[in-house]
Amino acid sequence: MIVGESEVDGQPEELAAKLAGLLPRDAMGPLGAIKIMSCDRHEVVFMPSGQPSYGAGGFRQGRIKLTPLSSSKTRVAYALEASSGKVMPRLGWLSLLLGLVAITVSP
Repeated sequence: MIVGESEVDGQPEELAAKLAGLLPRDAMGPLGAIKIMSCDRHEVVFMPSGQPSYGAGGFRQGRIKLTPLSSSKTRVAYALEASSGKVMPRLGWLSLLLGLVAITVSP
């Protein structure tokens, strides 16, 4: 399992909607095709839908939780359940998720 968290600008509702739109749209990326399993104002749950793309390494499920810290800050906690025990693919997933968080909060 790959986990992490960060504090970002924005409200959970807005960030969850952005994530739910970005994850499936970027289906040609290293995650491959993504299916959103659930999305509410504080959590996005996703899993692969179909064949993984090159370099994906495989994963079972991902979860991003959004917790308001103040009127302008949100804590983003993410977890990705990898289906492989290899170290390098897990480091790649971590980098990818951090990139998704950065994209979500960029203006």
